[in-house]
Amino acid sequence: MKIIKNILLITLLFLSFFIVGCDKVEEEPIDNPEVVDPEEPTNPEEPTDPEEPTDPEEPTEPEEPTEPEEPTEPEEPVEKDPSEMTDEEFDAWLEKQFTIQENDVLEIVDLLDGMIPETVNENIILISEYTIGDYTYNITWTSSDYDTINHYGEFSLPDEDKTVTLTAKIKGAYASMTLTKNVFVKGFGEITLRPLSTDGEITFAYLRDSTFSGYKEGDADMIDVVNYCFAPLASGEINVAGLLRINDVLKIRREGVRVVLSLGGGHSLGFGPACSTASSRKILIDSIMDVIKEYSFDGVDFDWEYPGWD
Repeated sequence: MKIIKNILLITLLFLSFFIVGCDKVEEEPIDNPEVVDPEEPTNPEEPTDPEEPTDPEEPTEPEEPTEPEEPTEPEEPVEKDPSEMTDEEFDAWLEKQFTIQENDVLEIVDLLDGMIPETVNENIILISEYTIGDYTYNITWTSSDYDTINHYGEFSLPDEDKTVTLTAKIKGAYASMTLTKNVFVKGFGEITLRPLSTDGEITFAYLRDSTFSGYKEGDADMIDVVNYCFAPLASGEINVAGLLRINDVLKIRREGVRVVLSLGGGHSLGFGPACSTASSRKILIDSIMDVIKEYSFDGVDFDWEYPGWD
């Protein structure tokens, strides 16, 4: 026990000495401290030239949007040949054709009605057929006045105003229809005929229908009267059905030249019976007046060859 106390005492003394010694230690000054020269300032870097601005890139045009592909239609089933159909299938097929062609014909009627003008003063187009789908339709034209507008649409100017009726018959294999249209034609107007000489010569020119090809320039200056020949007699009346150039011949009236209709001609027949009685003469005279009024002839020329010839 005594030994332990001595050891503790010695330890405390040692610690006290150590603590006191540490307090008396002073820092020794540093001999000749080195003086560091301040660093020389570095020259500032020369400014670099600014970079030239680059041209801005041109904007690229936007790509056009591509059109979407149209959806393909499903293939239609192949239709049987009518000869291979059953009776029920054929009846249904036939009814379908009637319906298709009835609609087609109505479409053609509207087309033709729009093609023909309300007033006509020149040649017009009158088509003779028209195709829709698998079907071709025939079109036949007629006219109420072939001398003004014929079935080909050829036009001839009349002296007076007229209304001409054009009729088209549209015909298909399973359907048909008729179109009727009235058109107005403005005539040449009032005609003034040149006065005939009373003390000089009057020039007549016989013009045969079968050889007439049109007037030449200056003809009207040399002619006073055209004798248009020949209209035969049939059943006691004059007949102009065979004279095909009436309107073309009468055009010279617009230049003041008179046109008369020559009746009979060489070896003409029918004059004797037509002139034999009062009633037959009246029939002949009435037919002459009707033709003069219809075509505006300036008179008639009796070319009876010959009275008394059998």
